[in-house]
Amino acid sequence: MRLVRIAALLALLVLLPGCFTFPGSGGGPRDYVSSSTYTKWVIEIDYATGKTPSSDLLSFLDRELEAVVSKPQGVELRLGESLPNADRTWSDGDVRAFARDHASQKTGGDTVVLHLLFLAGRHSDGNVLGVAYGHDLIAIFSDSVNSLCSGAIVPGTCSTAPFYRAVVLHELGHAMGLVNNGIDMVRDHEAKSCAENNPKGHSANQNSVMTCEVESASALGQLFGGNPPQAFDNDDRADLKAAGGK
Repeated sequence: MRLVRIAALLALLVLLPGCFTFPGSGGGPRDYVSSSTYTKWVIEIDYATGKTPSSDLLSFLDRELEAVVSKPQGVELRLGESLPNADRTWSDGDVRAFARDHASQKTGGDTVVLHLLFLAGRHSDGNVLGVAYGHDLIAIFSDSVNSLCSGAIVPGTCSTAPFYRAVVLHELGHAMGLVNNGIDMVRDHEAKSCAENNPKGHSANQNSVMTCEVESASALGQLFGGNPPQAFDNDDRADLKAAGGK
């Protein structure tokens, strides 16, 4: 009976659209949030040539994560390998296989590891900006994020920085189990519907970075312009604290 349930769950995950999919094999949400098992969190960051995450983005992520997780030895954003700038279309299978070939850090001892990729090219669903695969792998499709500024009427007046902050923090939120995606909700705040995407795992509050619109290129550009939400809301923070965070 248990095998039937597992098979049914895997089938459902394959069919559901959205920015998170497929169980991983590394750390789980509470491993990132609390210090009960691991006291340090390393985020291994590999990036395509020309897609290096900015120092401002890394500082932002470090600040936001340190504020909500309990890691006595800290959160380390570790720049890893410079990847080939392959302008291609990525399937989920392509991303997972590519990540396996390029990951150099593993969870063990007092350290939990998450792998974060900044890829050239686009996801096979061209509207997707980022995907969290289970809880230990995240892929950001940099060309899709950059394209959010391609429609600027006056060149140079649009910055991709707010979009990167929103998309990457959103996917990290999924990895940490938000919303109802691995850690319990203190108060029900999961969205019941979403105009373009699957509402599962997303906040009902459009001012939270966990709103479903953050995962979609069309929604992020049209609904938020250049100012998408870039912070966890009070419900997100309450859930993280109840799971062992700050």
